[in-house]
Amino acid sequence: MRINDSGVRRVIAERTDAMSGEKGRSERGGRAAEGQAYEVTLSELGQQMSLARRALNEVSLSREERVAALKQSVQDGSYRVSAQELAQKLSELLAQGRTTGDAA
Repeated sequence: MRINDSGVRRVIAERTDAMSGEKGRSERGGRAAEGQAYEVTLSELGQQMSLARRALNEVSLSREERVAALKQSVQDGSYRVSAQELAQKLSELLAQGRTTGDAA
């Protein structure tokens, strides 16, 4: 099963935005006295979602950078495929019975 990275990011963004909207409504409801600040505490789930969102953003950036570098090397003709690595991967896929385009 493949997990669509953009779908996961969208769901996390929607949940985080919804949580931000709730926080914003409660903050707009009143004013803090001068010199005081509002205190916001995230639930355990909110903390986990925040951590997951940051991790996805980091993975997405590094993945985008890698894809951009690969595209550039293909375009400028410097991309090289190791025949040995290709043969190894093909033999692994054949041993697993995965000969169609469903390889991960």
